[in-house]
Amino acid sequence: MTGPTQSFDPNAPDILLYEHFWRVQKQFLARQRKAFEEVETLYHYTTAEGFKSILDGREFWATHIAHLNDSSELEYGLTLLKDRLGVLEAVRPNEYVRLFVERAREQFRHAAVMLFRAYVVCFCENGNLLSQWRGYASGGGGYSIGLSRHLESPILSNGEANLIEKHGLVQLRKILYDGSEQTRLLDELLIGLVPIFEQYGAIMHRERFRVEIVDNAVMQLQTVLADLLPCFKNPSFREEQEWRYVYFAERHPVPNERFRIRNGSFVPYIPLRLLDSENGPLRVAQAFCGPTLNPELAIWTVHELAGSLGYTNVDVRPSGIPLRF
Repeated sequence: MTGPTQSFDPNAPDILLYEHFWRVQKQFLARQRKAFEEVETLYHYTTAEGFKSILDGREFWATHIAHLNDSSELEYGLTLLKDRLGVLEAVRPNEYVRLFVERAREQFRHAAVMLFRAYVVCFCENGNLLSQWRGYASGGGGYSIGLSRHLESPILSNGEANLIEKHGLVQLRKILYDGSEQTRLLDELLIGLVPIFEQYGAIMHRERFRVEIVDNAVMQLQTVLADLLPCFKNPSFREEQEWRYVYFAERHPVPNERFRIRNGSFVPYIPLRLLDSENGPLRVAQAFCGPTLNPELAIWTVHELAGSLGYTNVDVRPSGIPLRF
């Protein structure tokens, strides 16, 4: 008499993989939404030209993430991922995990710019931060725009804001600087795959397991990482207190990618209409004038400019930081 045979549901691995990745991603998004609900105002540092362009056109230029000032950003996240893959292989040294690690290393060996087509607009929780004045606002001669959310914005309920001008979906993300939190998220993604690999690896032909389980897992992992890695930054940048609106071009085709020239290079960007209740989730509530500007004259001029463009009740303040050159 033979024992019972183990049945195999061809759809079960796909379902288990999807449920695992979605569970981790859903928890990540829930923490993001909670963080956003606790923030009243976010600030965008820019030059005088940028300030006028944003208010006049009621839009921000979302820059391709590979062209941000810190060119190592995505490489930082990918390096951390590769380290955690090595840890996974060391602590669970079986053939099923090795197949996955080999395939993942091969996939993520490619340049980050090819894997993550994200366009971002950067903000800060602090509207009067010396490092931001120096780095993004003409060395202190620019402005920071304080933007408050509209309470009726759908971003409060589902983490996404529907935009006009056929821009699809854009998502607000808080940057993660805590290395232990970054590691925990990656480990949660990777270690949760092991039971699935071990369960189905034992009953499937090696090649079929590689194609149907491993390749599927790598593909779904890449989708989740496209959401997470644009939020990972080196802890040394913690002072920036950064948030980002992120447009994921892989999910929603870019309707009108444009290019500007910076330091002899072409920089891809797309315009995002984030201002005002009719066009987006943010309203202009405040502005700081840079520390190297004449405070009285700058405040008066910004009030005049904002009023001429239809912005009312904007709280304009001087920086007050004693920055001189």
